[in-house]
Amino acid sequence: MDRRFWIVPVLGLLVVGAIVGWFNVSQPNDQVLIRRALDQAIAASRDGQPGGVLEKLSFSFKINRQSPGSMFDVAKFVQQQRPDVEVPEFPDSDIRVSGDVASLTTPVKVSMLTLSFDLPTVDITFRKEESLAFFFIPTRAWKVAEVSAPEGSLPDFSGFGG
Repeated sequence: MDRRFWIVPVLGLLVVGAIVGWFNVSQPNDQVLIRRALDQAIAASRDGQPGGVLEKLSFSFKINRQSPGSMFDVAKFVQQQRPDVEVPEFPDSDIRVSGDVASLTTPVKVSMLTLSFDLPTVDITFRKEESLAFFFIPTRAWKVAEVSAPEGSLPDFSGFGG
């Protein structure tokens, strides 16, 4: 077979490999990625965009070690309540990273259509999970895995999506 025939597929594979390599090498540090994931989830929540919130939540997302319901329930809740979550500025050093798990302890203020509350201490756990960039480049992204607040400080979220 003609050698020129093989040049195009080989060059195509080299270009795709270079793009994937560049994308993975050019990632900012974990603290920046975690802050970005948290900011994007908060903005999507405030706008009532469940897709933007669900994209940043782990499939094993929990509130005080309990599942808030299905992802459909979470989406419905975000759409209906449009929770506005305020997290005060914090230094990157407050984000503790250990392998594929990270945590942040911070005060949080939550305002929804039906209620508002302040939480002086919230532990947010992030997990690095498989994801896709540009719909086809495999990558790892930080997602919110669990939110914990002191016992009795959260309203009852039973019937989360109802």
